Amino acid sequence: MKVFLKAVMFSLLLFVPVQTFAAGEDTELSVKEKKEFMTKTAQEHNIPPELLKAIAYSETAFMQFKNGQPIVAADGGIGIMQITMSDAEYASRGIDKEKLLWDTKYNIEWGAKILKEKWNWAGTHIPKINNHHPHMLEHWYFSVMAYNGVSRRNDPNHSSSTYQDKVYRYIKDHALVDMRSFSFQTGYNAQNSLRFPVMSYQWKDANTRAMSTLKKGEKVITKSGNSNLRNGPDTVGTSVIASVPGYSAVEIVRGPYESQRVENFFSFFEVKVNGRTGYLATTNLQELVIPQVDISLLPRKESVGRLVISRDVPIMTRNGNGETLFRMAKRGEMLRLYGTSGASYYIGGQQYVNFDSSKMNVMIGRLSTQGPTRMYKKTGNKLELFRTIGKGENIRIYNYDDQNYDVGGGYVIPKTERQTRYYLGFTKVKSDTVLYRPDGTPERTLKAGESFRTYEISPDSYDLGGGYYVRKDRVEYLPH
Repeated sequence: MKVFLKAVMFSLLLFVPVQTFAAGEDTELSVKEKKEFMTKTAQEHNIPPELLKAIAYSETAFMQFKNGQPIVAADGGIGIMQITMSDAEYASRGIDKEKLLWDTKYNIEWGAKILKEKWNWAGTHIPKINNHHPHMLEHWYFSVMAYNGVSRRNDPNHSSSTYQDKVYRYIKDHALVDMRSFSFQTGYNAQNSLRFPVMSYQWKDANTRAMSTLKKGEKVITKSGNSNLRNGPDTVGTSVIASVPGYSAVEIVRGPYESQRVENFFSFFEVKVNGRTGYLATTNLQELVIPQVDISLLPRKESVGRLVISRDVPIMTRNGNGETLFRMAKRGEMLRLYGTSGASYYIGGQQYVNFDSSKMNVMIGRLSTQGPTRMYKKTGNKLELFRTIGKGENIRIYNYDDQNYDVGGGYVIPKTERQTRYYLGFTKVKSDTVLYRPDGTPERTLKAGESFRTYEISPDSYDLGGGYYVRKDRVEYLPH
C-alpha cells in the first residue's frame, strides 16, 4: 500500500475539567518557552525537534492548560503531549500524574521518553527504516504511529487520516520540509491486531535530515534560490542583512534558536556564510547529497558517481591538523565520487573537494539511446524540443525525477522516450563468478575479464539488468 503524508483537518480534543491538585495553578509557558524546552528535550533524547513539536501541536496545539485547568481528553490523555496511561501504569513507571497535569516541562519530558521508547521498538514490534538513524525524519514514521497506537485507525490501508501522517503533514507545512510517499505491508492476527509482515525497509529517498539537529562546526549548503540572512534568530523583530545565493556553503556557529511564532516549527542558527555572520532559518539549509544515491546503504564501498570539474578547483587532504592542498583538479576532469562530508565531496583516500556549484557538477549515470531520442530545453514546467539524438549515444545524467532525466544545462530527456536505458556504470569480472536470476538461483558462470553494464548497486550485489545480479566478492565496479 502507499503511505501518503496527506493534509488532514485538525480536530480539537474533547477537553474536560479536572480537579486542581497543586497548591496553586501553574502558569502557561509562552509559545517560545515551550518550543525552546521541546528542542532541548528532543536533543537530550536524540529526537528531531521538528518531530516533537509536530506531535505536541497535533495533540493540543502546544497547550497544557485551558481556562486555567490542565487539559485532559475524554480518553484520559493529559496535557500538551497527551500522556495516556492507567493509574497502575503511572505508578509502576514512577510517573507523577499530578505533575503531568500541572507541570508543562514534566509532561514534555515524558512525551519525549515515550516516543524514544517507541523508537527502540524498531525491528521487533515495528519496522526499521534504512539504517535507523535518529536524525532522519522518515525513520521515525512507525515510532510516531506507535506513540498514538499501533492499530487499525493508523493503518493507511484502512484510514485516510492516520495519526502519523497528520504529524508529518504538520512538519511539511510548518517546518517546510517535504517528504515522499512510501509503501509498506500490514496484516492482522486472529485478535484483529495490526502486525507487520516485513520488519525492515530500504527506502532510498527516506533520508531527510532534521536540520535542527545540526551542531556547532557542521557544514551544510543553502537550498536553491536566495536565503535571507538576518541579524537575529526570528522572522519577528529582526532585519535582513544580506541575501545569500542558492547553494552557498554554510558553517554552523551556534544554535538552534526558536521563533516566537506558533506556526513556525523550524529553528534558526547563527552561521558563517560568504564571509558574513548572521542567522538563517533551517528551512534554508540542506545537507550536500549525491542525487539518487543513499550513501547510508553504501558507505564508501565503491564510487557512486563522477565529480565533473568545470573550473579548476583544489583537492584537499584532510588529517588531524586540518586541510592541506593535495593538487589542483583541472577543468574537464571526472573524479570518482564516494560520498559527501559536510559541504565537501569525498573522492577517496583522504581527499576532498569543497563544494562550489559554479565549478563542478555530479554525474550519477548515463542514458544509452537505443533509437532516435528527443532532448528538450526545460523552462519552468515548459518543454521545448531542442534536438533529436541518434542511436548509440551515452548521455551524461546528473539527476532525474518521475518525469525527466536531467542532462545538464537546463536540458532534459523525458522518461516517455522509450528507446533509452539508464545505467550506472560497469561491473568487471575479476575471477569466474555466478550470475544469479532474480529468484536467487544460478543462471550461468561469468568468466574473468567479462564486463557488463550495471543498473543498480545494492549493499552486497550489482544488478546487471532484468533483476539478474552478481555478488561483489569476485567483481570490480567501474563508474560510468
